[in-house]
Amino acid sequence: MIDTKADAFGMALDAWKTHAITHAKAKEEYRVKHAKAFAESQGKTESARKAEADMATTAERLARDLAEVEMLAAYHTMIFLRGSAGEPQR
Repeated sequence: MIDTKADAFGMALDAWKTHAITHAKAKEEYRVKHAKAFAESQGKTESARKAEADMATTAERLARDLAEVEMLAAYHTMIFLRGSAGEPQR
């Protein structure tokens, strides 16, 4: 049970931090796997190699994008709660 707006804000802040860390990890995992897939590609041109790497990393790209959505949702919840508690918006 949330007792105060401060408790709700604290929980929202914790959620945002958790989602921000998850997003950062997903972003880095995608970057590394895409770079490896690009390097291992047998494409004849750079654009062909990029296309192969894109196809090989669709799951990682989706995980990265979904983690970003969760992070932004948590951030906006935190900002909303901060505003409802009378904190000045920046």
